Amino acid sequence: MSDPWTGGPPDGRVDLDLGGPGGLDRDGEPRGLPGLGDWLADSPVVDRRRTGRDRKPAHQRELRPAAHLGAWLALAVAAVVAPTVADPIQLSWLTRSLALAVAIMGLQVLLGHGGLLSLGQGALLGLGAWTAGELIADLGLRGELAVPVTAVVLAVAGVAIGLPGLRLSRIGLVLLTLAVAVSFPLLFQKFVGPLGRPYDRVVPPVWTGLDETDDGVWAYGLAVAVTTVAYVALRVALGGRFGRSLRAARDDAQAAAAFGVPVARVRLIAFALSAGLAGAGGALLVVQTPFVYGPDFPFQLSIQLFAVVLVLGADRLAGAVAGGLWLVLLPRALRAVGLAGYVDLVYAVVLLAAIVALRGRGVGPLVERWSVTGRLGRDRRPPAGAVVAD
Repeated sequence: MSDPWTGGPPDGRVDLDLGGPGGLDRDGEPRGLPGLGDWLADSPVVDRRRTGRDRKPAHQRELRPAAHLGAWLALAVAAVVAPTVADPIQLSWLTRSLALAVAIMGLQVLLGHGGLLSLGQGALLGLGAWTAGELIADLGLRGELAVPVTAVVLAVAGVAIGLPGLRLSRIGLVLLTLAVAVSFPLLFQKFVGPLGRPYDRVVPPVWTGLDETDDGVWAYGLAVAVTTVAYVALRVALGGRFGRSLRAARDDAQAAAAFGVPVARVRLIAFALSAGLAGAGGALLVVQTPFVYGPDFPFQLSIQLFAVVLVLGADRLAGAVAGGLWLVLLPRALRAVGLAGYVDLVYAVVLLAAIVALRGRGVGPLVERWSVTGRLGRDRRPPAGAVVAD
């Protein structure tokens, strides 16, 4: 029987797993994620005293490696074949979807792995687009160079937002980022102009072998490359020491600090990563369409990004591309059926369903449970280290 105060052995020892949530709180309940609420917790603890049934602990079932490899190969083939089968308009949709996917991954770093609620990702996306446009127009940077430079500039802006955010409560941080999202289009129209800012078209480099008229293909290829690099880099970073420290600070900041985790520094890095990825996504949008208009980045965009992250799963980077496609295709699908004015209502319903029905975990666990049950199942035993309250 486990200790109801720590979730560990009853001999007074405390087991702290820096890799994720677990254990029981002082009331004997499964410990969730402080700062996010129980609806974002996915604890392996099952309290049988409450359910009265002998259930297995909740855990993620893995697909076989062959299935994972097949899925990634299919995605790679689709990415290569898309420019040859899609028309210019459809290719622009895919490019915009990948740009939004990069921004979604940045928000997943903050929300899913850091436990930091942010509603300003849409404003950072617009700020990144404007910054990249100015770098291309004033400094003459090429598109492939403007993307990383913009990411660095926006990372500094993320630190500037994160410094006061570390001293605020959860509600204070939400209000701070929401104020950034609301003020961006207004400030842009005041200081840049109500009609936006056009820029010169970004032509493909000579080394690509593409013609100047193939700028859409070049923007798509650059978006694929940036999305791939961002995904691989985040998987490495979040799977290592930084990711474990960030999740430890999310689960219990005081306990993490007691074990030597620099909570403030780790969270500032998370803010920088999130803002930098948003800046990279905004730069991709300018490479695709050399025009920035403030109202294209309203505060509703930040709400939509937040809702998509909750639906996909706040810590599931692989769903970012699906989220980008959702953001691009949903308004067009509603317009096709004569419901163009109900986009915000759809996102409100989606956000409510993500919080209430999915408990903030997203559809990822449901899809895995549905697809893995049966022949693709790998190991049905509880994972090592899972704690069960007797």
